[in-house]
Amino acid sequence: MTRLERQLLSLLDALREHSSAGSVDRIRRALVSLADQAEQLDPTDPYHRGIGQLYDYVDATTRAAVTDPAAWIAGRRADIENSLSSVLAATRRGGTVYTVSCLREDLTHLTRHIDQLSEPEREPLRQLLGYVQMKTHRAMEQAVHSDWGIAPIRRPARTPVGATVIDRPGP
Repeated sequence: MTRLERQLLSLLDALREHSSAGSVDRIRRALVSLADQAEQLDPTDPYHRGIGQLYDYVDATTRAAVTDPAAWIAGRRADIENSLSSVLAATRRGGTVYTVSCLREDLTHLTRHIDQLSEPEREPLRQLLGYVQMKTHRAMEQAVHSDWGIAPIRRPARTPVGATVIDRPGP
């Protein structure tokens, strides 16, 4: 977990716990101070893309909280966010391939619920969903490795444009 990811999750937790106008403004300012780090994320890297989606979710959520501190999270949106948070917590705990498969099934159901929301509610939750899906994918890689002994598939390192690539046989 990167420092930026930890900071974003911390801001999201703080927002959920302290939704007074003063707290929301402080959280918003803290998020804005992370904008440069978020812009430096590589959108082609699935992990960075997931963190970028988390940033976008926290950004949209803090904007909504600044606009209406009392009603930014209510109704179905609150239920879906709580469900996504539960899946994220379960993903952090890890588990077997079967356990993580069940989490992926939960995400499929949550995707359907998100698609039924109105556009202003739907888009931020899709960003959070993307982050949770990335974390679930990583948990599945770890579960496959521990349950079945299969090494996770990693993409090769990127070669800078114009660099000479030398194929070398493996060990």
